[in-house]
Amino acid sequence: MRAAALARRRSASDWRLFTEAAATIVICRLSLRRRDFTKTGAWAVRPTRRVGAAPVERLVWAVEAAARRLGGVTCLCKALALQRMMTRAGHVSELRIGVDKSGGALLAHAWLVHDGAALVGGPEAAGYTVLAAWRSDRSEDEWRFS
Repeated sequence: MRAAALARRRSASDWRLFTEAAATIVICRLSLRRRDFTKTGAWAVRPTRRVGAAPVERLVWAVEAAARRLGGVTCLCKALALQRMMTRAGHVSELRIGVDKSGGALLAHAWLVHDGAALVGGPEAAGYTVLAAWRSDRSEDEWRFS
């Protein structure tokens, strides 16, 4: 009953964003497994035509909600999926990948930043040293490692 009541509170626009986020996450997962990271990253920032621009907060909500429902979504996949949706909506973002070795083990983490604020993966990013960052307003060629 609770799920049905929640579903009625969501607008058609929310459902469209949720569906787009779920599809984007699935595509991102498959791409990360079957292609190399640079091709997936280039896909995430490839500009496409889109009518209307969803607010950043709604895009974040859609990706986080879809990731919770799908389960097992990595920080990298969430960050790339959100970057793809934000690029399509005309918002600039920066994907950051960092490492932390303070506890002895080498840990890696990805998060997405917009206007100086981390949108996904932010709270976990504290203590990580940024190794690489890619802005969505750069060319796809910049997704290549030198």
